[in-house]
Amino acid sequence: MTLKKCIQFSLFIMVLLIMAQGCTAADYLTFHGDAQRTGYVADAGPLSENIRWSVSPGSIDSSPVVAGDRVFVATGPDMSDPGATLAVYCYDTDTGGEELWTYETGSESGLTIADDLLIVGGMDGYLYALDTANGSLYWSVQADETPGFFGLTSSPPLYYKGLLYILTPSDGGLHVYDPADGSEVWSVAFGGVWDVGWTAATYFTAPAAADGVVYFPSNLSELYAYNTTTKVEIWNVSLDTTIASAPVIDTDSLFITTATTLYEVSLADGSILANRSVNAQLGTPALDIANDHLYVGTGSGMVCLDTNDITAAPVWERATAKMTVSPVVAGDYVYGATNEEQSSLYAFSAADGTDAWSYTLPPAPEGNNWASFWGGSSPAVADGTLYIGAEYTNTLFAFGANVTPPSSLSLSSMIV
Repeated sequence: MTLKKCIQFSLFIMVLLIMAQGCTAADYLTFHGDAQRTGYVADAGPLSENIRWSVSPGSIDSSPVVAGDRVFVATGPDMSDPGATLAVYCYDTDTGGEELWTYETGSESGLTIADDLLIVGGMDGYLYALDTANGSLYWSVQADETPGFFGLTSSPPLYYKGLLYILTPSDGGLHVYDPADGSEVWSVAFGGVWDVGWTAATYFTAPAAADGVVYFPSNLSELYAYNTTTKVEIWNVSLDTTIASAPVIDTDSLFITTATTLYEVSLADGSILANRSVNAQLGTPALDIANDHLYVGTGSGMVCLDTNDITAAPVWERATAKMTVSPVVAGDYVYGATNEEQSSLYAFSAADGTDAWSYTLPPAPEGNNWASFWGGSSPAVADGTLYIGAEYTNTLFAFGANVTPPSSLSLSSMIV
């Protein structure tokens, strides 16, 4: 082989490697991205409002999850179509949302992927384990006999160190399951069924875990820490009112919101390190540990705080409308969405809050429930694409660049 051909062949191999790296799909396996519920993704998200594809399976309130070249989403009740079929859907991320399989069970809860299983918190109080490849049922277990209207919505399942952790709304309980067969390993509960108002655990919250400890809300305003090995309570703390978010775990503390207050709580002993008044919504804050920033959705938009002192003046604030969707940080942007009669998805500069781009849904139909980007859900960001569901438009959106492989590139064209 001549020197010229050797150089060209080497360049061709380099191009193939770059293409292979660029085609490697990232994962977003659970609500807010990880067991710590940080809502942080190191890779960049979409840089514009371009819609790669969209599909309309039904009313979507929960968070999508992504594994490889598949995205999974669940539909819930549709106020404008009470007879709509509720199901879990699997779509191909690379073929414009080709439907690969469905399983008929409704869910208002975020989904979780545990190895090769998709874990679904059902509206009927059952926990389901589906094969991610074909949607077949591995097992189901009744986690809550009296789950209420939203079912297991208060428990986007947590997969941590080989076990599943979920919250049950009727008794404020934490239940731990073996994903191999759905058997219950251990559980704790904090009161009789429905003995604290409408529910004993806050809907649209979730457990979080780090360093062998699981943190979770119960009895509306109480936060607990349990050792996952010994199953023993480490501490608990009562907050001012109903907890509105999942715990977000930092290095030595966690952040959590109630309806009126953002708290920083010590991981070691549950002591309250700091708090500030905030008009919190159902969304869980997003944490960028590397830059010490916490992003909180409020009744009027988004606020970015310095985690070294959450009582200090905000790093930045953006006034939009109430943000009930849990924000996600990806690369240089933070993404959040509003819930109003005509709702919008926003991308802000994570550093200073300047507008990057936005996308606004069409106006809601008159006389109907107009919830759109809603609830304790969050976008899923993977491989440069943002996936988010909308309620009244019945749509799953995939925002990102339309990438066309360089099909004209061939070995024969490189080696002459």
